[in-house]
Order: sequence, then structure tokens, then C-alpha cells
Amino acid sequence: MSPLAMAVLAIISAIWGASFLSIRVAAPGFGAFGLAEIRCALATVLMLVFLVARKQALWPRKPGAEVVLLGLATSAAPFVLIAYAAFTLPASMLVILQSTMPLFALLFASAARLDRITPRKVVGLLCGLAGVVLVAGWSSLALDRSVVIAVFASLGAAACYAVSAVYTKIRFADVPATATTFGQFAVATIVLLPFSMLDLPGRTPTDLQLANALYVGLVGTGIAFLMYFWLIANAGVLAGISAAFLNPMFGVIFAAWLLSEDITATQLAGFATILIGLTLVNVRTGLNDVFALRHALRR
Repeated sequence: MSPLAMAVLAIISAIWGASFLSIRVAAPGFGAFGLAEIRCALATVLMLVFLVARKQALWPRKPGAEVVLLGLATSAAPFVLIAYAAFTLPASMLVILQSTMPLFALLFASAARLDRITPRKVVGLLCGLAGVVLVAGWSSLALDRSVVIAVFASLGAAACYAVSAVYTKIRFADVPATATTFGQFAVATIVLLPFSMLDLPGRTPTDLQLANALYVGLVGTGIAFLMYFWLIANAGVLAGISAAFLNPMFGVIFAAWLLSEDITATQLAGFATILIGLTLVNVRTGLNDVFALRHALRR
């Protein structure tokens, strides 16, 4: 992974690390479909203004059905599932369950022949998942019916993200990330609108919930997904999905910085485990970058 890709990965992870807490706060005020619609609508408007100002193409040059499928897998379905799970699960549990994305991605990328399942990558992904558990802490929630449904909803969202990452690499790698981002958000906004009309009436979100919804929509969705699609196109599926491992690290760092919470030895061990996992997963890409640089310098 190139230094630029590593920097983009860190920024995405920092943004999404704060987003899970914002989703947990905002979901009760808007409902699952309502919050998902607000996220997609705000991101669509943000991308529209950005593209018009820069006079760039608004729509990816791909068949409409492919853009619809990408919008469903990337935004509409996972946003609703995560918001629904947030009614029941704490933010720490949401982070842990979403960190299964790289495992799903490796399976799907292998099936699509974009990547190979190797012992090193499997060990790296398991290290990353273990590190997330150490950082976020395992939840002591009783496994009743509502918790089980919420867990499967969150896992379903992780699987959706993995599918969309693989699909983006296969069908949208040659499309500007800006057009891909706008197209799939516009589709998701249209698809979610009738459902949100049933979800939003009767709810009165507080100022805090509104502020968190704005952050998730504009920053955690619009800006972060633009960088996310660029990362997948330029560094590969596993590189983009690796943000799931770094999210809890930044969440803990923000808590220590803004809330004066202590960082424990267990969390530090989790940080180290996550970094080891990311190194094992992405080391080949990094070595290839070094070899390519050496070859260019010898020319």
C-alpha cells in the first residue's frame, strides 16, 4: 500500500470511528429508514455541489442496473441494517461486528478471483478481529431475541459492504470515484425515500441527534465514501475494507482526547494486534510498491 493510500485509510478510519457513536445517538430520533435516508440525501447533495463546482461528470458511465445494485449494496441496505442494530446494540458491539467486513471481503474477493486466501491473510484478518475485541471490549448483553436479530442485522451490513467493495473493484475501478459516489448515493436516496416517509412522521429528534445525523451524513457518509471508493480503486478491496479494523482504535483515541478517558493496557495490546493484522494482510502490496520504486530508479 502506497503512503498516500495509507494516509487515506487512516483518515477514513478516523471519520468512521466517530460515526458509530453518532449513529447510536441519532438512530432513535429518526428511525432506521429515516436516518439512512438522511445520510444518503445529505451525501448526494454534498457530492452534487462538489461535482457541479468542479464541472465533473455526475453519473458513472455504467448501465443503470449496475449503479442501482451498487447503491443498494453500499448504502441503502447496510445503512438501514446498522441503524436498526443501533437501537439494541452498544456502539462497541457495532464496531466489533462491522470489523468482520475484511473476513467477508476476503471470501468474496477469492470467489471473484480478485485475491487468494492464504494462511498469512487469514492470520492477519483474525489478528485484526481479535485486536478490535481487545480495544472495544466484548459486550455482556443477554442474548435475547432482539439482540440476536440486531447482531445478524449488523453482520448483514458487513457482508453488504464486502460485496459492494468487490463489485466496485470489478465493475467501477475505471470510473472516477466522484461519479461512483454520487451515483450510488442518488440511487439509495430514491430507493429509501418511500420507506423513510413511513418511519420519520411522529419522531421529534433532539438538537444532539440532529447534529449527529448531520455529521454522519456529510462527513461520515459523503466525504468518507468518496475517499473509500478511491482507495478500493487504487489499493484494492482488502486495503479499503481494512478501515474496519482501525475504526475502534480512533474511537478510543477520541474518547481519551475529548472525554479524558483512560487508555488501558488491554487496549494498547489491541492496538498492536490490529497493526500486526494489517501488516500481514497488506504486506505484499507494500513490498510490491518498494520493488516497483527500485525498478524505476534503476532505469
